[in-house]
Amino acid sequence: MPDAPLDVLAQQIVASVAAESLTVDALHARLRNAASYRSLERDTLLAVVRSLAEPLPAEVKGAAPRILWDRVNDRLHARRGSRFLALTSGGTIPDNGLYDVFVAETDLKVGTLDEEFVTESLPGDVFLLGSHAWKIVKVRADRVLVEDAQGMSPTIPFWKGEHPSRSWELGLAVGRLRRDAAERVDTPEFEQWAAEVCGLDARAASAMRAWLVKAGEVLDGVPDDQGIVVESFSDEMGGRHAMIHSVFGMRVNGAWAWS
Repeated sequence: MPDAPLDVLAQQIVASVAAESLTVDALHARLRNAASYRSLERDTLLAVVRSLAEPLPAEVKGAAPRILWDRVNDRLHARRGSRFLALTSGGTIPDNGLYDVFVAETDLKVGTLDEEFVTESLPGDVFLLGSHAWKIVKVRADRVLVEDAQGMSPTIPFWKGEHPSRSWELGLAVGRLRRDAAERVDTPEFEQWAAEVCGLDARAASAMRAWLVKAGEVLDGVPDDQGIVVESFSDEMGGRHAMIHSVFGMRVNGAWAWS
């Protein structure tokens, strides 16, 4: 467990003050109720408050004070925009590292990869670095060893997300739920089923029904645990594309990149 991370502390200060005006002592007592901040010193809290309440140097543009600090009464107040800032700017940036990419059995460095990309990849995967395709031979503690992919297509695209990739088991469960919903979409008991099985209220159940109906119209079927749907469409330049709708998870869906 992180011990008193100051970036999260700053966010919580803004969020707390956006909800109500607080004295510094009251805020300090509240924060110390959280395990990560049980040993938070008042001086440390004041330093963070000062960074949020005092103007930054003129050369730092677009970074106005986030809260107001009434030093006479030692009380904190929200500024205009504090509530909006608290609602839209939560979260932290993970401290991900970089892996150097070397051609196997040589000292030739061909680039770098994000740690997140490396942890999602396996030996044998093919990826693009610049405009050249490389095949992963081995992943070491500080570097990735590759070899020329000889023109092979990348095995899987990569994107950054907030959650791990979907597993086979989870894909089957999602597919079964979709199939059950699609089979009931035209029945009177659909909303009751959605409430009991999915915990949806009437508005959410209506939205689910609308999505299922639209998917059935556009795709001529809903992808589930028993089948996939292949959609063909044209882009603005007239090129033809195929989109595969599948619920079976990254390791299964990645095979489609070979085609």
